[in-house]
Amino acid sequence: MAHYVEDTTLEVVENDFEPRKGGFLGKFIALLLGLILGIAATLGGIVGAGYIFINKPVDEVVNTVNKFGINIDVSQYLREEYAQKKILDLFGDVGGAVADIQAGKGTLSSLDAISPKVGELVGKLAEGTNKLAIPITKEDLMAKPLSEMPTYFKESINKTALGIVCWQWANR
Repeated sequence: MAHYVEDTTLEVVENDFEPRKGGFLGKFIALLLGLILGIAATLGGIVGAGYIFINKPVDEVVNTVNKFGINIDVSQYLREEYAQKKILDLFGDVGGAVADIQAGKGTLSSLDAISPKVGELVGKLAEGTNKLAIPITKEDLMAKPLSEMPTYFKESINKTALGIVCWQWANR
């Protein structure tokens, strides 16, 4: 049987190679290439992270954000069915509600179907106006198309005692 022994002695070899000092153009091209690759990598990371987050349910994204010390309670801002939707689908539904409002047929109840915060704020508005004896109800505010709101507010204020006096004074 053959037995092999490796030679472990190191031999020092002198190298006559001297690194070439690059000129200005070489350094400039290296800098530009580094900048371009850095920008491309950054944009790729942002697009990739955005794509991943857009295709995840809202509550999962919020839970991920909450791991960084931010405490967001998604149930305060979105109804359960919308918290389970993907962010892209949520944007589509909100965009549809906003398009209805812009077309003159959207109501606050269409936004309240997405977020309970809308109903809460409309309720506070109705309570505040009732304290001023202006007959505005939450139900009316939720049901009226937003395009009819100025008329509704004007009619409601005109029904108050001060509104009647102001109307008569303005039309004397």
